[in-house]
Amino acid sequence: MVIIFQELENNTQAILSDRENEVLSELALGKKYKQIAEKLFVSVNTIHFHMKNIYQKLNVHSRHEAIATAFGIGLK
Repeated sequence: MVIIFQELENNTQAILSDRENEVLSELALGKKYKQIAEKLFVSVNTIHFHMKNIYQKLNVHSRHEAIATAFGIGLK
């Protein structure tokens, strides 16, 4: 699973929720929102909601930026 961390005062803190990490991980594998929704047993609207949160937390405006930023920060 993708885990994205931000270093704050010598503490490593996850900045994305587990579910947001799952969504971003699937997106990085090239999956479409509908495919991700089916795999996670949620609606496509729920995936849009998670992506909106991911964009805000990573301060990006597209799925490509989100993936690039995630790789830039470090994936585990």
